[in-house]
Amino acid sequence: MGGNHEIAVDIRLISATNQDLESEIKNGRFREDLFYRIHVVSIEMPPLRQRMSDLTDLCAVFIDRFARDYGKSVRTLSAECLAVLAGHDWPGNIRQLENALERGVLMAQGDELLPEHLGNDILKAVGWNSGQPAPGSLSAGLAHLDHLPPLREALEHPEMAIITRALELCSGNRKDVAAMLDINRSTLFNKMRKYGLMDLRFQ
Repeated sequence: MGGNHEIAVDIRLISATNQDLESEIKNGRFREDLFYRIHVVSIEMPPLRQRMSDLTDLCAVFIDRFARDYGKSVRTLSAECLAVLAGHDWPGNIRQLENALERGVLMAQGDELLPEHLGNDILKAVGWNSGQPAPGSLSAGLAHLDHLPPLREALEHPEMAIITRALELCSGNRKDVAAMLDINRSTLFNKMRKYGLMDLRFQ
């Protein structure tokens, strides 16, 4: 710009949006010609609530970063804290998670992040109360039962449900499911065959 000669450049343009551009075009809020100029390779990044398999890794990254930034000794988060985080739908996406963990690290006194460090907004959203079982935990579920089935039968149902949910979260990728559940792929294969999950298809 401002020169008298053309200069050849080799660039790669990367653009991002949180809007549905095709809907925006139909509603006259985005230029169709611009859309087709930039729409060469499209990568859709699902919101955090649709890829909760990333939660533990994200938490580890954020906790490590904020602990170093603020000179805190926090190294991990409790099982209850993880259950609270997993129970939230994160309307603010990863930025909201990042902010919650930054606050948590600042408030924590020891080396472990606890639910009460996250802030009242998160706790109220998932219905967590101090001293009660974490929402979604086994203890929370058992507290409502007056009669228990045989142990073998009782263990099979949640195991099947956990594997099915892991398959959904990983879009059917068995390698990722095995890693998430911390089992080897042959064990996963045998359990999927046992529970009739071999023919499930996921997007």
